[in-house]
Amino acid sequence: ARSTVSPFIIQEIADALNGTDKIVLVKNPVNPDLALWMGGLERLYSANIKKLGVIHRGFSTYDKSKYRNNPEWQIAVEFQNKFPDIPLIYFEILFPDDYINIVNERLVLYNELSAIKDEETLMQFQKNLEDRFGKIPPEGEELLSTLRLKWLASKMGLERLIIKNKKCVGYFLSDQQSDFYQSPVFNQILLGVQKQPKKYSMKEKQTRNGLRLLLVLDQVHTVERLLEQLNNLVSN
Repeated sequence: ARSTVSPFIIQEIADALNGTDKIVLVKNPVNPDLALWMGGLERLYSANIKKLGVIHRGFSTYDKSKYRNNPEWQIAVEFQNKFPDIPLIYFEILFPDDYINIVNERLVLYNELSAIKDEETLMQFQKNLEDRFGKIPPEGEELLSTLRLKWLASKMGLERLIIKNKKCVGYFLSDQQSDFYQSPVFNQILLGVQKQPKKYSMKEKQTRNGLRLLLVLDQVHTVERLLEQLNNLVSN
């Protein structure tokens, strides 16, 4: 976070990692400055580093807050709007330093995790992790659930999910002529929303890329809870 505020340090890192095929994660700067965050990412990208992701861990503040770092969610949301294809890990969804204390080892595990495509392989990854480091803490469990959430969202035709203020907004496929909108899965979603209007709703939103259909869920406290709500929607 302290490195991100300095273009000079970021440039040194970019030069040292030039052309690497490893995953590079960029934390948000200490101060709530979107331009600094974007600038750091662009310097790395210019150094031919293509496997990029960002970590949102909140921002320093002098004001009283129930959080150690003030989330300033609007900055994270704006970042995702500008870079929708770059993975964003929220501040409580990662392997904590006191669980895996070697940075390179964590990065290797993140890289391995990102390549997993099915539940069986994920369960084996979880078993291997617990054999080496012990019981996975809640933050790590949330990270594994995030991968399951990604698979489920893809099945449900959701290109993007934004979680903010205990609410989740999912963006359905931008191609309104897609066969997905005639599929049994989409019909099941429509039926689920109609049956449970207090939990789910759908609406249209005009964006820079045209009209988008959205799925809105309330009372989303954790990734686990969101996963449960989406599973309930397609299984009812």
